[in-house]
Amino acid sequence: MKIIGAVLNSLCFIAPKTAGKALLRLFATPLKGKITPKNAEFLKSATHQQLQYQEIPIQVYHWKGEGETLVFLHGWHSNSARWRTYINVLRKKGYNIVALDAPAHGASGSKTFSALLYAHFLHQVVQKYQPQIFIGHSIGAGTIVYYLTQINPNYQAKRVVLLAIPAEFKQFLQYFFRNLGVKEKLQAQYIKAFQQKFGTHPYDFSMVNYAKSLTCQGLLVMDKDDPVSLYTDGVLMAKNWKLGTLKSTEKLGHSLNNRTLIKEDCAYIES
Repeated sequence: MKIIGAVLNSLCFIAPKTAGKALLRLFATPLKGKITPKNAEFLKSATHQQLQYQEIPIQVYHWKGEGETLVFLHGWHSNSARWRTYINVLRKKGYNIVALDAPAHGASGSKTFSALLYAHFLHQVVQKYQPQIFIGHSIGAGTIVYYLTQINPNYQAKRVVLLAIPAEFKQFLQYFFRNLGVKEKLQAQYIKAFQQKFGTHPYDFSMVNYAKSLTCQGLLVMDKDDPVSLYTDGVLMAKNWKLGTLKSTEKLGHSLNNRTLIKEDCAYIES
């Protein structure tokens, strides 16, 4: 990662616009998240369906149940199989479960990823399945908040569970900038490339601010040792979410992959 950052920093002195666009594409191109044999074995238990958004295939998995419908959104470098333990618990409770692979992840289409595209993927799923409960991890959690406040604010979700959400996209980006060793000049070119492509400043994507418009109940789970999604930003988001409850954990990191926590989250969904 540091070598890639050094190359892009050098390119920025020669061709700054090209370097900015290359960094934007790098951040939008996942290196992981495709379906492994182990993932595929678990996902066989679901009915597979493909929806579409602007001719881009959206891979959807459906575990049919007679109870309320809930939808799962995974994070970066992942796919729907990351919800294996949650799904196994909630299927026994009779829930109607839907999960989708993000753009450029799992078996979904698109060569690149963006939370905006992910939100439009989610909209296609919502139109078909009308979920009452939304569960997301990391950028998947951020996509849920963006969708419910900016894309479809009139949708009446009953409850949401947000795990390790990057509450301020600025901090999320800074984490990747540090990992790559991206210098300020290249950061500025990245922001210009982002604005040109999406028509807005990347730092405008603030879940802390969007939370003011959330009208549903929900659980916000943040770990104090998460290096990616800062706990302090989660605290600010919780303060702005009128019906939200902050649950704090320690030493679970960004993945929050812990069986005890999963059981507690599932109990919250049932409450």
